[in-house]
Amino acid sequence: MALKIASRIINPHWQAYCAAAGLTVDHVPMTVNDEDANIEMLRGYDAVIAGMEPYSQRVLEALQGSLKIIARHGIGYDRVDVAYAEKLGICCCNTPGAMSAGVAETALIMMLELSRKLYVRNAALSQGRWDKGAATQQFEGTTVGLLGFGSIAQCLARYLSGFTGSRVLAYDIRYNEEALERYRVQKASVEEIAKVSDFVSVHVPLTPGTEKMVNGEFLSMMKPTAYLINTSRGGTVDEAALIKALKAGTIAGAAMDVFEREPADPDNELFKLDNVFKTPHVATFTDACAQAGFDGVIRSLKEFEAGQIPAFALNPGYIRNKNQREEDIHDEP
Repeated sequence: MALKIASRIINPHWQAYCAAAGLTVDHVPMTVNDEDANIEMLRGYDAVIAGMEPYSQRVLEALQGSLKIIARHGIGYDRVDVAYAEKLGICCCNTPGAMSAGVAETALIMMLELSRKLYVRNAALSQGRWDKGAATQQFEGTTVGLLGFGSIAQCLARYLSGFTGSRVLAYDIRYNEEALERYRVQKASVEEIAKVSDFVSVHVPLTPGTEKMVNGEFLSMMKPTAYLINTSRGGTVDEAALIKALKAGTIAGAAMDVFEREPADPDNELFKLDNVFKTPHVATFTDACAQAGFDGVIRSLKEFEAGQIPAFALNPGYIRNKNQREEDIHDEP
């Protein structure tokens, strides 16, 4: 079965990369918010290499019958209703671990920027001011708390293990015990991480259980000298509560690569605060991450074409519902 594949995130280089693997991918200019336009553009496609465009129940219902697989080029799948896709017999995949280094590097850079305030000094020089400002904090010897301990957080812990005297704590609903031992990471509760960390780095997927996990209560427990870093999903942090905490000095600062709404509103107050280092969701925006993502997507699509349940399938139960739907159609008079 040769799949008819669409994607909005592909350019000629990656089209050729997919073609070399035996897959033909059409560039379809979908948007991150317009469901109606996306539905019309995706009609007739068997597969989509998904970016950040939404695949809600409404979109999935409109495309059922033709759409067979959604292969997410990335890790997060909060824009895809995976459970509903399973009911419709649509396979959903992501690319776990493919982009861990890019995100972990970004989180570490953000910690160093907040610690040393280099972004502030750069801005001053760009404005013609030779201003060293106040002495800054040295990063070595600090305590870093990780909310989530999946592949990205484990990669970050590996980087942090090279800093002498630094302590790393992690909270998760389940742990990779081998990684904890290898990188000398200590298990901790959410409350403990809030209270003792100099840097809190968010690495959980956006789910109903993690939405606004970092809220006013969490921020109130943090040290006034501490910093928050979010490279996961904007919805894991209560932005209104964060803005309030930053203005009040409840915490020292924050670094954000993701926001509750993207593209973010230019009037977002986070953009106007000097104690916030911000980037436009670019943690995975590297050639290496792009290739790793396409390698994962290609694997899933080739496995699906071969009649297999892809190794990276998020909803393997789709096959049962797909077969049942096909039987129901076959049995119709």
